[in-house]
Amino acid sequence: MQFRVLGPVEALDDDGAPIRLGSGRERLVLALLLVGADRLVPTEQLIDSLWNEPPPTARQQLQNLIAGLRRRLAAHDPALVTTRPFGYELRMTRHRLDLADFRSLFMQARAQRAAGDEDSAHTIARAVELWRGAPLSDAVPASSDTGTEALIQGLSEERIAAVELLLESLAAGGRHEEVLSAASQHLQADPWNERLHEHRIRALAATGRRQEASDTYRQVRRQFLDELGVEPGRALRELNTQILGGAPLAPTRPRPRTVPRELPAMTWTLVGREPILGSVLAQLTRRRGDAPASAPPAIVVLAGVGGVGKTALAVAAAHQIADAFPDGTLHASLGAGPSGVADGHEVLGRFLRALGVEHASIPADPDERVAL
Repeated sequence: MQFRVLGPVEALDDDGAPIRLGSGRERLVLALLLVGADRLVPTEQLIDSLWNEPPPTARQQLQNLIAGLRRRLAAHDPALVTTRPFGYELRMTRHRLDLADFRSLFMQARAQRAAGDEDSAHTIARAVELWRGAPLSDAVPASSDTGTEALIQGLSEERIAAVELLLESLAAGGRHEEVLSAASQHLQADPWNERLHEHRIRALAATGRRQEASDTYRQVRRQFLDELGVEPGRALRELNTQILGGAPLAPTRPRPRTVPRELPAMTWTLVGREPILGSVLAQLTRRRGDAPASAPPAIVVLAGVGGVGKTALAVAAAHQIADAFPDGTLHASLGAGPSGVADGHEVLGRFLRALGVEHASIPADPDERVAL
């Protein structure tokens, strides 16, 4: 079978004929299982994605939705969705998913672009063409939960990253008219994306239409001021200055390297914790002494009853040694998930994004996330 989530949720049989799916909730369950394919999707996560305020019968209704999916897809793969302790797993085996194909093409195009291969534009164009509209567009409840909104936002960001790579690849090959066409098309769906505006204005200037490029900037600036109450960003303003001055256009600037600083603010004062704080700091900084480079990293675990001040102590220690970690500091509350426990897979994804990894480059496989 072939599954699609980059637009309305769809399933096609091996001959390409559509398979009839059920209600919006049933399609949402299928989409969530597909996005999390080949790993456990917790029952609580599915319930929280289906209802803002789960009814008492939520588990039974979810079981009915799973049963409905199995009935519809049993003729094509009776073992597609399996029940596991605490959740469900969809096993892709021989099946295809447009999201997986999109990510594979995106990574291939990035590698081609880095190597100066002109085929990168063709490859990334194939990836962008897989999108048929807003992701999961026919499966999201009218009042979706935060988790589902975050998923849709993340998928949308992957699409924008692919569009930007397409425009960069076309511009690198001197195909500025195609840049204009593609940028204008995607701006209709994302009118506040400054990088798309930058690509469009740069393409106008590159084809000798500097006056039109400057006029377009003024229109964009007026649009931002009237609708959002803000000026365009620095990159757009500098590009307009270059155009007005007749200077050669600098190449599109890469995204700046991200140095995350995620520690919560210290809104409390520690009292009577100096001895244990000193012990924690000594443990965390021992690697910078005479320890060999092969020594394991320092890890400190704080144990105690709820409310005794473990988090306060940990955050205080982290603030005191933050300067010793110039590549940044990360923070996660592991007890803040919908079911009371954070999803480690999602935390890894957030950490990688904070460290500058583009969303589309974050692996779906849990082991690959850990490795990266």
